[in-house]
Amino acid sequence: MTTIYVASSWKNDQFLDLVHARLHKRGFETFDFRKGGRWWEHPDAAVEVDARYGRARSQSGNAAFERDLGGMRLCEACLAVLPAGESLMLEVGWFCGAGKPVVVWGRPRSPLNIMWLMVEEVDGGVLRLNDCLDGAIDQLVEIEL
Repeated sequence: MTTIYVASSWKNDQFLDLVHARLHKRGFETFDFRKGGRWWEHPDAAVEVDARYGRARSQSGNAAFERDLGGMRLCEACLAVLPAGESLMLEVGWFCGAGKPVVVWGRPRSPLNIMWLMVEEVDGGVLRLNDCLDGAIDQLVEIEL
């Protein structure tokens, strides 16, 4: 069974259950980054932050990073759910670099961002964009994984 990595923001938590349920209904397994909880709320949340780049390090944060990266390695494709921030963009870049398909669901916040030109709705493309959840899932079904 194909496993999809659902990349998103914690700010989208209110509808991520729906995303996972719809993917399961279509026959996909999913990796849910929320399963480990909000790492910054754990008792060991003493966080060391890299002042220049903002990289956070803590025992629970490092464990969350390893769990998510392990999930990315195991999954055959990614459904990126917008709006989201820098972590999602890093995850999308990782999937593209690994040659694994990515479908982006949502609308970019900035319509003037030229880098969205990389996202094309063409057969064989690694990146696809759809502003409808069911349409995005249809695209995952169409991709030969």
